Amino acid sequence: MKLLVLLFITGCSFVHATLPDGSDCPAGYFCLGRAITPIPCPPGTWSNAGAFQCTACEPGYYSTKGGSAYCTACEQGHFCLSANLPPQPCELGEYNEKLAQTKCVSCANGTYTPSQGSVKCTLCPAGSSCEDPADLPEKCSPGNFSTVGQVSCTPCRPGYYTTKNGSARCDACPVGHYCVNGDEAPQPCAPGTANALPNQTTCVPCASGTYSAWSGAVECDTCPIGSYCDKVNQAPKPCKAGFYCLEGQTGGKPCPSGYQTTLTGQSYCRICSP
Repeated sequence: MKLLVLLFITGCSFVHATLPDGSDCPAGYFCLGRAITPIPCPPGTWSNAGAFQCTACEPGYYSTKGGSAYCTACEQGHFCLSANLPPQPCELGEYNEKLAQTKCVSCANGTYTPSQGSVKCTLCPAGSSCEDPADLPEKCSPGNFSTVGQVSCTPCRPGYYTTKNGSARCDACPVGHYCVNGDEAPQPCAPGTANALPNQTTCVPCASGTYSAWSGAVECDTCPIGSYCDKVNQAPKPCKAGFYCLEGQTGGKPCPSGYQTTLTGQSYCRICSP
């Protein structure tokens, strides 16, 4: 029987195996003892030419087939826990941007991964919440909003609103309106009230001597001269005959003795004719 030849290099630190025909034991195989046929390296190992034994793949590298001359670096977006198994994709909520990794990295708060095997985490979009990096973003409900990278949605402040899903901001309640609930559209101020400022949750009642006879008033108007305003939610009424009305009055004043008005809507009384 032919013997395996061991070749020693004098003065050098390595020894390698050759086959009976003088050729090196091929890469991806090892040659021991009196064997004539090279033995393939098992999965998870590799060898150069002339090897007596196979070398285990380094952490983060793999070879899934026998007879490997090298180990392959674990791909991005994957991890290699065992050298003899193929790379496994990172789970949802995890990522790997580097090669040759044995585990994946958890996504930070306010980010997510759209699929398994992600190379990076994606910032949660505006108008959505990302409470669990393993879940897809959820749109904010009406009355709530979010900016980019938020974990949860934020309720609208008093005086602000949004009536749609997925809002990136809340809108200011406009003048002439009030906003009680952040998920409801602005309500116009009722007659007899007004709002000159935005972001209000209530309307301001008209003061005595003023009025607003319509919905959505920005301000209350002063009762005009020659009229009186006994109700703040009604239009001015013309001053009655025998009375006079100055600006901002809630009722007419009777003409003093010796004076009269024969017409309505008067702001002064005339001296009685002899």
